[in-house]
Amino acid sequence: MEVIVGESQSGDTSKNQSSAESLNAENTTGQNNKKFDLESSGVLVKQEEVNWDIIKSEVETLYLSVPTMTMDLYNQDINKDDILSFNKEFDNLATVIKDEKKVETLENLSKVYDYLPKFLQQEDELYKTIVETKSNIFKAYAKLDSGNWGEISDNIKNAINIYAKLLTNPNIETNKQYSINKGYIMLNELKNATDIQDTSVFLIKYKNLLEEIDNI
Repeated sequence: MEVIVGESQSGDTSKNQSSAESLNAENTTGQNNKKFDLESSGVLVKQEEVNWDIIKSEVETLYLSVPTMTMDLYNQDINKDDILSFNKEFDNLATVIKDEKKVETLENLSKVYDYLPKFLQQEDELYKTIVETKSNIFKAYAKLDSGNWGEISDNIKNAINIYAKLLTNPNIETNKQYSINKGYIMLNELKNATDIQDTSVFLIKYKNLLEEIDNI
């Protein structure tokens, strides 16, 4: 599912490139190795108009997968309240997309993604840490239009603290350590963008950072 949210505006910035939220959850059940996926991805593009028709169509299609995802989560003995809350948040996301509310769509996307670390009980520590890191990065991105740089900075600080666990994890494969170290540097560079409060600089570093840690 691809979501293009248009250009971001903040303060005196009239036009900025927009970027992507990525939602990706996967798990397995029993010997059939069942897998569920929830994805929302895009690229940093110049886009003045949001193509709401495509987004609405893809969300409606994704609803067909929600019952299967829910059953897989129950089979993994996930907290039932978290599953119900996740489905409720997805309904909220569908509602703001129906009403074509860009800012609220970004906020709800980050809320939905925030449940993924809770659903990754059987995944390895590296993957869980990266997902949790990205959750905080997405929270920061969702606040760009509001210009609340204090909260954006706090989200990035949380992302740095979570990601830092990978630097001292002895179980990380040696061939991945270079990318992990590079990702840590890029996270701190993203924090610098919040210090100067420049949306364009933030978006460039945001895009490059996600590409790097997605390849770990």
